Amino acid sequence: MNSVIPNAVAAARRRAGSAALRMAAAALAMMLLLTACLSLGVKKEFAVYGLTLDAPVQEGPVVKWQLLIDLPTAPDPVSTQRIVLKPGDSAFGVFENARWTDRGPELFQALLLQGFERSKRIIGVGRLSSSVGGDLALTGELRSFEAIYPPTGEVQAHIVYSAKLIHYPTSRVLAARVFEQRIRSSGRDLPAVVEAFDRGVEVLIPEVVDWALVTGEANWQAAYPRPR
Repeated sequence: MNSVIPNAVAAARRRAGSAALRMAAAALAMMLLLTACLSLGVKKEFAVYGLTLDAPVQEGPVVKWQLLIDLPTAPDPVSTQRIVLKPGDSAFGVFENARWTDRGPELFQALLLQGFERSKRIIGVGRLSSSVGGDLALTGELRSFEAIYPPTGEVQAHIVYSAKLIHYPTSRVLAARVFEQRIRSSGRDLPAVVEAFDRGVEVLIPEVVDWALVTGEANWQAAYPRPR
């Protein structure tokens, strides 16, 4: 009789402990499910901005050689879709809930391709990754593609592209040049900053196009002179 009572008490305690554990596990599972549902329910909306070229086309002779445009390299802050800002010191930031239509290097490469096509001075032009054959190639680094926010003064869109024109079959560098534009924004808000970027590429991209075509043609004529 005495041994039966302790055994019954122990069994009851075990059942109570198991029930408590099951209740705790169920509560934890419910909390995790609720957290997951809340996380799925919160969706960030991004404003997406693109850049276009509307500058007047620079006239010039049509070249016969073909050009490949390489995807530019870029520092980490610029190599994403986020619109980068720099508050005046060495730190980088981004505009909240806003992004470009593509990563910085891809966006800039597309603008370069559009610039060459709009010039109507070269027929054979394409991305380096395409199946287009190339005689020359344009490669480079997108060193800066950010909005500069000084503590005082006007906000600027800052674009820096370090370009190299190379003989594609041999990878020999024919010429190099750094292009830079600092365009004042009409305001400190994001739409005004994007408009400043638009004006910046309107100037910089045609400069790159004209330089590459003139320099490439000079090197091409030196290598393959026209018969007199």
